[in-house]
Amino acid sequence: MLRLKELRTKKGISLNKLSKELEKKYGLVVSDSQLSFYENEKRRPRDETIWNDIADYFGVWVPYLLGNSKIRTEEQAEKLAENISELNSSLANRSWEHKLGTIDELENQLLFYFRELPDTYKKFALKSIENIFILKEENDDKGGK
Repeated sequence: MLRLKELRTKKGISLNKLSKELEKKYGLVVSDSQLSFYENEKRRPRDETIWNDIADYFGVWVPYLLGNSKIRTEEQAEKLAENISELNSSLANRSWEHKLGTIDELENQLLFYFRELPDTYKKFALKSIENIFILKEENDDKGGK
């Protein structure tokens, strides 16, 4: 679900003002009626790169604007990926008990990033992470990498 209307109304601007500001800041000529069609998902722009400018205007990344991510910015997504990578590296030579503690730490980070998700999805994501650790442990026990 596209978040254009949500972001625009939260910022307190009209479609007309958004149209003018996009032209002024990015040289992007898009009418308020076109923006309305985009907001209501009745049409998509011919040139999909328009989303880059609109996302930049609102300070979010394109996947968030388009409703494909709960993470608002690319920096947040990169930080999450970095944290998961660091956790994975730090777990390589740790005991299973330490790994369970790390799962709790990872769970807290995931809940922060996915706090808007319904509880059933949160539980599913966390169970998936636990299963990954279990499979990795089993693979490591068999001498795999």
